Amino acid sequence: MVKPDGDFAIYESCCGRIVFVPKSAMIGFGVSIDKDVVIGENVEIGDYSVLNTETKIGDNVVIGDNTTIGRNTHIGDNTTIGNGCTIGEVCVIKQRATIGNMVEIGDVIHVNDDAKVHDCVQIDDYATIGARALVKYGAEVKGEIVILDDEVVPKYRRVYAYGGVRQSAS
Repeated sequence: MVKPDGDFAIYESCCGRIVFVPKSAMIGFGVSIDKDVVIGENVEIGDYSVLNTETKIGDNVVIGDNTTIGRNTHIGDNTTIGNGCTIGEVCVIKQRATIGNMVEIGDVIHVNDDAKVHDCVQIDDYATIGARALVKYGAEVKGEIVILDDEVVPKYRRVYAYGGVRQSAS
């Protein structure tokens, strides 16, 4: 349990919860922060975003406006998440990842270090995005699939698993 002292500010979430955040954090207007959320140093959270219960946000993270982070999701240090994103439950987004605007990420997703996901991408449940991988604009990652380290998923490409075999459709 965090006790308030000189390093923390008391923040009243839009849903009436009182939470303690580092004074270095910038919390936007109308942000909802649920119970047991941990927010690191120098974090910026955009207007009307939602952090669900047991979410952990690392240091130097930027979360855009109108973005929802699901329950028990961990965001690594120096990560940027754009505007209008939905990040599912029990996800891990590791250090220095970049998630674009209007990205939908399902439940139980792992996005590894330095991965980049461009705008308007959809990633279904149980996928893994490798370290330094790039998922380009409008791509869809469907099913329980692994995008390998350093792999590039082209714009508007649908990559999916079917019967345990990886498929790709233009």
